[in-house]
Amino acid sequence: MKVVILVDSLIRGGAERQALLTLRELVRRGIDARLIYYYESQSGYDWPPELDARVILVRKDRGSLRFIWLLARYLRRERVDIVHGYKDSPGIYASLCGWLAGVPVRIIGHRSHSLPGGILRIAFRFMRHFATAWIGNAQAVTAVLKNDLGVPPNRLLVVSNGIETARFRTDLSAQAAREHLQIAPNVGVVTMVAVMRAGKNHRMFVRMAARILERRPDTVFLLVGDSDPSEPNCLAEVQAEVNRAGLTDSIRFLGTRTDVPEILRATDVSVLTTRFEGLSNALLESMAAGVSIVATDYIGARELLQDGVEGFLVPLDELRSEQATWRTPMRGKIERGVFRGSLNSGAVQIALDFIKKSCARRCGEKPDEDNQ
Repeated sequence: MKVVILVDSLIRGGAERQALLTLRELVRRGIDARLIYYYESQSGYDWPPELDARVILVRKDRGSLRFIWLLARYLRRERVDIVHGYKDSPGIYASLCGWLAGVPVRIIGHRSHSLPGGILRIAFRFMRHFATAWIGNAQAVTAVLKNDLGVPPNRLLVVSNGIETARFRTDLSAQAAREHLQIAPNVGVVTMVAVMRAGKNHRMFVRMAARILERRPDTVFLLVGDSDPSEPNCLAEVQAEVNRAGLTDSIRFLGTRTDVPEILRATDVSVLTTRFEGLSNALLESMAAGVSIVATDYIGARELLQDGVEGFLVPLDELRSEQATWRTPMRGKIERGVFRGSLNSGAVQIALDFIKKSCARRCGEKPDEDNQ
């Protein structure tokens, strides 16, 4: 059996890491798998040398039509059995090119509880005639595909994200982690790990930081991640927002990092301000690291967190409310999260259990329990 995984780039994002982990596991199981990407990105993920021949760049810089021709030709020549496009645009290319090449199984992976807008939404509806299966990384995602797009239930699958939990159980002390980042030991640290794109809602993070600093002026805020290649100006826009708010001394841009476990070790509260998402890798990683969590109350978060148990949930964009002051729910919950409490052990266990089940499903095995 030959499998091709298609992603747009290997920027250090959640979907991209899932794709590489899936490739590695398929190869370990003796499956002839390849990963194709079409945008190069600086400081992207590396992969082990044994996967060099299986990670392939097929450039899209000469236009979409030429890329479709190149990809379809590759799939036909290699007699691929399964092509799986991660995220929206790669899913569209995978389904269309797979159909042109006669690939029997053509999968679109969708990772948000909302559909894309504009021309992508039109293309998504058109792909119902070309995709043989749709995979969501959360129940909320497949519900959207069924209810809003009309995908038949027998073509829908849930394959949840999985992470390498051992990476986040570091022996490094919090003090040493802070020294590495040049952060004083006696200040609060609030971190958001996310690719810079509009849907991640970094502007809410900036507004939240301003509120927190009114009450706790010694708090340090860390933003980990760089612009998505499809939204190259996003980082500059967030930096401009920080400058306008006068918070350049308090909000640090760490860029793309390979030491996220160590950064989380230095963190008191991990924040996710996303507007729409499926199952967040950032939340799973924070749970595995035992860090207190504050996230926007989007539907995918509720598949991982109970408010006040494994983390705190706040209304989406609640800082826009006319009644919002420094007493906002996010400000209060972050202040509580700065003091690590009993939330952490419960979150770690839920992450471990959840990941065990998702990895079993991803690899075609039956989980220990019945499917939820």
